[in-house]
Amino acid sequence: MREDLVSVVIPTFGRSQFLERCVESVSSQTYDKIEIIIVDDNGKGQLQQLETAKVVDSIACRFPIDYLVQDENRGGSAARNAGAKHAKGEFIAFLDDDDECDPDRILRQVGLLRKESQDNASKQACICLAKRRKQGQEVDRQKPRQKNNYLFELLALKESIYSSVIIIYKHAFSELGGFDERFRRNQDIEFMIRFFERYNVTLLNEHLTILNIDDRSNIPSYQRIVDTKQLFLQKFEPLISGLSVEQQREIYTNNALQIAKVALWNKNLFGFVKGIRSAKLSLREWAVFAKDVVKKSIMHLK
Repeated sequence: MREDLVSVVIPTFGRSQFLERCVESVSSQTYDKIEIIIVDDNGKGQLQQLETAKVVDSIACRFPIDYLVQDENRGGSAARNAGAKHAKGEFIAFLDDDDECDPDRILRQVGLLRKESQDNASKQACICLAKRRKQGQEVDRQKPRQKNNYLFELLALKESIYSSVIIIYKHAFSELGGFDERFRRNQDIEFMIRFFERYNVTLLNEHLTILNIDDRSNIPSYQRIVDTKQLFLQKFEPLISGLSVEQQREIYTNNALQIAKVALWNKNLFGFVKGIRSAKLSLREWAVFAKDVVKKSIMHLK
């Protein structure tokens, strides 16, 4: 492990057209000690893998790039774990292949994390804020955070901590066993719940990550989100059962609503109705849910 080195792990699958933009944002960092690990999850020898290899070969970058190819498609969790295992850095930063970093992101996060972890050893990661763009135009941004433990909020889907905003000490990532590779969706939420059971974060309330939402191929299937939610709620049932009755209801309601939303995106009326019934919404909750669905639909249609 090399002190001060940041290993930027970029998993990629089926989106080689965005990869150069992503890597260029890392190459533009004001922090100097960086290595880039691109993990190709298309499957060795597949057409998308061969196209991605050509893109990687064409990228000019001031930092070294290691290009790892998975034998078969295993999902984002497995790709991130493979990259982290290969990493030589003291820190690991994650960045999805269609996302971008502000030039000061790594410098600011590493500096703050090192400073605050010296005073409080439980702080083993730094998270910044994200803003979303569609076709180059900003459509929304995360609100500033106020505390350093969001365990309940993550379980209840009230808080989002995307993998692309995280910088973590490699030893802490390894101690947690990395991402749970059974999760093809919600893997960042699942990982951060386990993180908060043991550690805390230091907050950098600046929008230093850009989430590009131009690609619509990443909408999950209805069955996949149902399977993910069953696994998610089963895995964390011991943790959920220790919370208040009100908190438990909110967790199960919000997870049922996510199933309903995905069913709606997939034009699955039966799945939508089933999810809504499971959520058991009050009139006020119905109004909030409808407003959220309309807002997100407008965002993606712009």
